[in-house]
Amino acid sequence: MMKILPLFIAMALFVAGCGPVYKTDYRFTTPPTDKGKICANNCLDKMNSCTATCGQQKSECKRIKSLEAENAYLRYVNEQQSKSQPIEKSRSHFENFSACDVGCEERCESVHRICHSNCGGNVIEHRYCTAFCD
Repeated sequence: MMKILPLFIAMALFVAGCGPVYKTDYRFTTPPTDKGKICANNCLDKMNSCTATCGQQKSECKRIKSLEAENAYLRYVNEQQSKSQPIEKSRSHFENFSACDVGCEERCESVHRICHSNCGGNVIEHRYCTAFCD
Protein backbone atom coordinates (compact mmCIF):
# COMPACT_ATOMS: atom_id res chain seq x y z
CA MET A 1 0.00 0.00 0.00
CA MET A 2 2.85 2.40 0.82
CA LYS A 3 4.29 1.94 -2.69
CA ILE A 4 0.98 2.83 -4.31
CA LEU A 5 0.34 5.98 -2.26
CA PRO A 6 2.84 8.20 -4.17
CA LEU A 7 1.20 7.07 -7.43
CA PHE A 8 -2.25 8.09 -6.17
CA ILE A 9 -0.91 11.46 -5.02
CA ALA A 10 0.76 12.07 -8.40
CA MET A 11 -2.46 11.14 -10.24
CA ALA A 12 -4.51 13.47 -8.02
CA LEU A 13 -2.14 16.36 -8.71
CA PHE A 14 -2.23 15.63 -12.45
CA VAL A 15 -6.02 15.64 -12.55
CA ALA A 16 -6.18 18.82 -10.47
CA GLY A 17 -3.89 20.53 -13.01
CA CYS A 18 -6.38 19.83 -15.80
CA GLY A 19 -8.92 22.44 -14.78
CA PRO A 20 -10.93 24.35 -17.36
CA VAL A 21 -9.08 26.67 -19.73
CA TYR A 22 -10.86 29.91 -20.58
CA LYS A 23 -10.48 32.42 -23.39
CA THR A 24 -11.84 35.95 -23.44
CA ASP A 25 -12.98 37.79 -26.54
CA TYR A 26 -14.08 41.41 -26.67
CA ARG A 27 -16.71 43.06 -28.82
CA PHE A 28 -16.55 46.81 -29.31
CA THR A 29 -19.62 48.95 -29.89
CA THR A 30 -19.20 52.28 -31.63
CA PRO A 31 -19.49 55.45 -29.57
CA PRO A 32 -22.76 57.30 -30.33
CA THR A 33 -21.24 60.72 -31.17
CA ASP A 34 -19.02 61.79 -34.04
CA LYS A 35 -16.45 63.06 -31.54
CA GLY A 36 -16.53 59.66 -29.81
CA LYS A 37 -16.06 57.85 -33.12
CA ILE A 38 -13.00 59.97 -33.94
CA CYS A 39 -11.68 59.30 -30.44
CA ALA A 40 -12.25 55.53 -30.84
CA ASN A 41 -10.43 55.56 -34.18
CA ASN A 42 -7.51 57.31 -32.49
CA CYS A 43 -7.54 54.57 -29.83
CA LEU A 44 -7.34 51.94 -32.57
CA ASP A 45 -4.46 53.78 -34.25
CA LYS A 46 -2.62 53.96 -30.92
CA MET A 47 -3.17 50.24 -30.33
CA ASN A 48 -1.87 49.37 -33.80
CA SER A 49 1.20 51.51 -33.17
CA CYS A 50 1.67 49.92 -29.75
CA THR A 51 1.48 46.35 -31.11
CA ALA A 52 3.89 47.25 -33.93
CA THR A 53 6.33 48.53 -31.31
CA CYS A 54 5.85 45.29 -29.38
CA GLY A 55 6.75 43.32 -32.48
CA GLN A 56 9.91 45.35 -32.98
CA GLN A 57 10.88 44.95 -29.33
CA LYS A 58 10.27 41.20 -29.49
CA SER A 59 12.36 40.86 -32.66
CA GLU A 60 15.21 42.83 -31.10
CA CYS A 61 15.00 40.77 -27.91
CA LYS A 62 15.17 37.53 -29.92
CA ARG A 63 18.14 38.83 -31.88
CA ILE A 64 19.98 39.66 -28.64
CA LYS A 65 19.04 36.31 -27.06
CA SER A 66 20.28 34.54 -30.19
CA LEU A 67 23.65 36.29 -29.93
CA GLU A 68 23.85 35.46 -26.23
CA ALA A 69 23.07 31.81 -27.01
CA GLU A 70 25.76 31.76 -29.69
CA ASN A 71 28.32 33.20 -27.25
CA ALA A 72 27.33 30.74 -24.52
CA TYR A 73 27.58 27.85 -26.98
CA LEU A 74 31.02 28.93 -28.16
CA ARG A 75 32.22 29.22 -24.55
CA TYR A 76 30.85 25.73 -23.89
CA VAL A 77 32.59 24.30 -26.99
CA ASN A 78 35.91 25.92 -26.03
CA GLU A 79 35.57 24.63 -22.47
CA GLN A 80 34.78 21.11 -23.63
CA GLN A 81 37.63 21.12 -26.13
CA SER A 82 40.10 22.39 -23.52
CA LYS A 83 39.07 19.46 -21.28
CA SER A 84 39.13 17.02 -24.22
CA GLN A 85 35.48 16.31 -23.50
CA PRO A 86 32.84 15.54 -26.13
CA ILE A 87 30.50 18.29 -27.26
CA GLU A 88 27.10 16.94 -26.29
CA LYS A 89 24.99 20.09 -26.37
CA SER A 90 23.85 21.98 -29.43
CA ARG A 91 23.49 25.71 -29.83
CA SER A 92 19.72 25.41 -29.31
CA HIS A 93 20.39 24.16 -25.77
CA PHE A 94 21.51 27.69 -24.88
CA GLU A 95 18.56 29.52 -26.47
CA ASN A 96 15.99 31.07 -24.16
CA PHE A 97 13.48 33.24 -25.95
CA SER A 98 10.86 33.05 -23.19
CA ALA A 99 12.13 36.33 -21.72
CA CYS A 100 11.04 38.00 -24.97
CA ASP A 101 7.37 37.15 -24.38
CA VAL A 102 6.47 39.70 -21.74
CA GLY A 103 2.81 40.33 -22.59
CA CYS A 104 3.35 43.59 -24.45
CA GLU A 105 0.48 42.98 -26.89
CA GLU A 106 -1.89 42.18 -24.02
CA ARG A 107 -1.06 45.51 -22.39
CA CYS A 108 -1.72 47.30 -25.69
CA GLU A 109 -5.11 45.60 -25.97
CA SER A 110 -5.98 46.42 -22.35
CA VAL A 111 -5.13 50.10 -22.84
CA HIS A 112 -7.18 50.07 -26.06
CA ARG A 113 -10.26 48.74 -24.26
CA ILE A 114 -9.97 51.46 -21.61
CA CYS A 115 -9.42 54.13 -24.27
CA HIS A 116 -12.44 52.94 -26.29
CA SER A 117 -14.64 53.04 -23.18
CA ASN A 118 -13.40 56.54 -22.33
CA CYS A 119 -14.48 57.64 -25.82
CA GLY A 120 -18.06 56.58 -25.09
CA GLY A 121 -18.03 53.15 -26.71
CA ASN A 122 -18.77 49.90 -24.95
CA VAL A 123 -16.49 46.91 -24.60
CA ILE A 124 -18.40 43.67 -24.11
CA GLU A 125 -16.39 40.83 -22.63
CA HIS A 126 -17.21 37.26 -23.65
CA ARG A 127 -15.42 34.59 -21.62
CA TYR A 128 -15.74 30.95 -22.64
CA CYS A 129 -14.19 27.60 -21.90
CA THR A 130 -11.86 26.16 -24.55
CA ALA A 131 -10.51 22.99 -22.89
CA PHE A 132 -11.28 20.62 -20.01
CA CYS A 133 -14.83 22.00 -19.81
CA ASP A 134 -17.46 20.21 -17.77
